[in-house]
Amino acid sequence: MKIALHLSASLCPLVGGRTATGENLLTRRKTTMSTAPHPQSALLQEAISAALAGDKAAARARLQQLTATHAENELAWLWLASVSTTPQDVMQCWRQAIKINPQQEQAILGLKHLLLQEGVAAAKSGRKEEARELLVELTELDPNNELAWLWLATLAKDIEEASRHTLRVLQINPNNERAKTWIGKLQPKAHAPGAVTESITTQPSPSNPKILSSSTWSCPFCQTEALHVPIQCSHCRAVVSLTNLDEVLNNKDVQQEIIRTAVQQMETQVAAAGEETDHTSLFNLGLGYLNLSRFEEGAAFLRRASELKLKDGRLKAQVENLLQRVAESTAVADAAVTMASSPTLPPESETHSGETVGSYTILMVDDSPTIRKLVSMTLEKYGHQVICATNGLDALNKLKEVVPDLILSDITMPHMDGYQLCKMIRSNSVTKGVPIIMLSGKDGIFDKLRGRMVGATAYITKPFEIDSLLQLIDVHCQEAAQRI
Repeated sequence: MKIALHLSASLCPLVGGRTATGENLLTRRKTTMSTAPHPQSALLQEAISAALAGDKAAARARLQQLTATHAENELAWLWLASVSTTPQDVMQCWRQAIKINPQQEQAILGLKHLLLQEGVAAAKSGRKEEARELLVELTELDPNNELAWLWLATLAKDIEEASRHTLRVLQINPNNERAKTWIGKLQPKAHAPGAVTESITTQPSPSNPKILSSSTWSCPFCQTEALHVPIQCSHCRAVVSLTNLDEVLNNKDVQQEIIRTAVQQMETQVAAAGEETDHTSLFNLGLGYLNLSRFEEGAAFLRRASELKLKDGRLKAQVENLLQRVAESTAVADAAVTMASSPTLPPESETHSGETVGSYTILMVDDSPTIRKLVSMTLEKYGHQVICATNGLDALNKLKEVVPDLILSDITMPHMDGYQLCKMIRSNSVTKGVPIIMLSGKDGIFDKLRGRMVGATAYITKPFEIDSLLQLIDVHCQEAAQRI
């Protein structure tokens, strides 16, 4: 380029000297050549901008155009993988990125995960040749992938091949119980003289091998197998069941990189399926988001899953309960920060905000053990006696034994919500005069009006300041005492 510019300048005197026009033209050429973006870079930037803006179709079109003319562009292949619509396209993009850069960790990790996922899916669907090809590619990429060799053993065409793959599993992990069981069947009686090799096929045909795996479940994120659905995967540590919401909310062991890669692929599959998306895909994607602590996004997919499965009321209830627990956890964290930033709590004999504080018996009703513990410990430090109930029914039983000076009740609870509890308390002649403060994670006019309609005395929104709660307790307990 410099040579061309030099020749152009040297020819100027031969055509009438270096005129101002000639100098300006040369200057403009130099400026244009030095500042104009390279077409390849410009196209890549346009594609990335479209992808970040959520326009995957536009991003995909530009990236396909770019990779068609510049197949060596590693970054273009990685971005194309992120906006591709099928697992096959994603794998092809990652293969190209690895071909350009054999040390490309993102592509290697993604391709390994997808090869296992698609290989297992193909095996379970009876597409055995496709499954073998994918799993063999995986073992070439990751020679010590125990699960890949185990699946290859189940897909073997004959006993010799099955034995070879099973022995490879035992080389990687001598304690693999399933492989030890299989090798005993594949090589019976330790090759005793005259022993007949035991067949592993359901029928004597190499095209119909028996699937040796006895598992009934495989992890949707890492494909690790188990005989029963666990609460938490033993390999990637993802929570795979909603039966225990504490496990979902407090899971610190999850292998986030594995889950992120799996979620990316699930998103692609769900988007490609559109309205044809099935319940299981939506449920697994929702679980993936929960394991990444992206609760709102997880809940959205779980709600969609509940609608597909004959309006699964149980799953919908689990989702709503989860969101309530998330709100409570946030409230606890905020309250803990507030308490930590406040001066040291005074002894029981001292007061808050310069006012005389009475000692009252308070019934605390909340289905969250964390909220109950936090509030009761705080109130007890200020001299109050706190009786805890886990739900509305438990509270009614407690009220048969003692009539408190005040009741603190959560609104959202299973079996009987705070409004129903409040209404029943007000309908009882013994408890109808007890002040009731409703606790909620919402701040809506409708909720307050509904609380008033059923007889709530006051309403406080979580998270709340400790002083605000103490003042409410003092005011309403003193007012109730004066009415007596």
